[in-house]
Amino acid sequence: MSQDLLSVETSRRRPNLQAEELTRLEKQWANRQATLEAAGYMLRKRYRPGWQPSWIGTNKFHMDVEDGQAQAVPVSVDVLLRLFLGDMDIRQKRAVMDATRISDGRPVMLKLLVPMEGPHELRINRLVSSEPLRSDPRNHCAPLLDVIELPNESQIMVHARLRPFYDPPMQTYGEFVAFFSQLCEVNDTLSWSGRC
Repeated sequence: MSQDLLSVETSRRRPNLQAEELTRLEKQWANRQATLEAAGYMLRKRYRPGWQPSWIGTNKFHMDVEDGQAQAVPVSVDVLLRLFLGDMDIRQKRAVMDATRISDGRPVMLKLLVPMEGPHELRINRLVSSEPLRSDPRNHCAPLLDVIELPNESQIMVHARLRPFYDPPMQTYGEFVAFFSQLCEVNDTLSWSGRC
């Protein structure tokens, strides 16, 4: 599924909102903008104070401009499986947001740590992002770039923004086997380290 399709699908799920209105979850991210900027990260224009939709007064369709696209971040396979199996609160899937690192313009993903998942997610991310595991060729995990401390709220992990695993789509059985093998290598790496 392309990013455009994800965005359109998200808009379809917003029947009571206009494109120029932020959802409740988007407002939560917008309220964090000042803290994130102080930490060196900038959200898209849509989530900054004083935002005015760029398409208003033009002939442009809101989905054709960056700030007209609501939060539509693809989530991990694990999250999708847990949602499908009913083992997860639907609100957790919106714990991620795209941003830009101010110092170098690098696109990043911000992930708010969900308290009910416990401290393990951050601990595991720190483990696979530090030596010797970071340089292990079997470690295919996206390295943790930063952890942002929020006042009176959970921490936010910062990772590089990567492509979704399904884009480009797998076209052969061999590509699927290679993908699955890499997932298993990560598990092997963690088991081998003896720290998980």
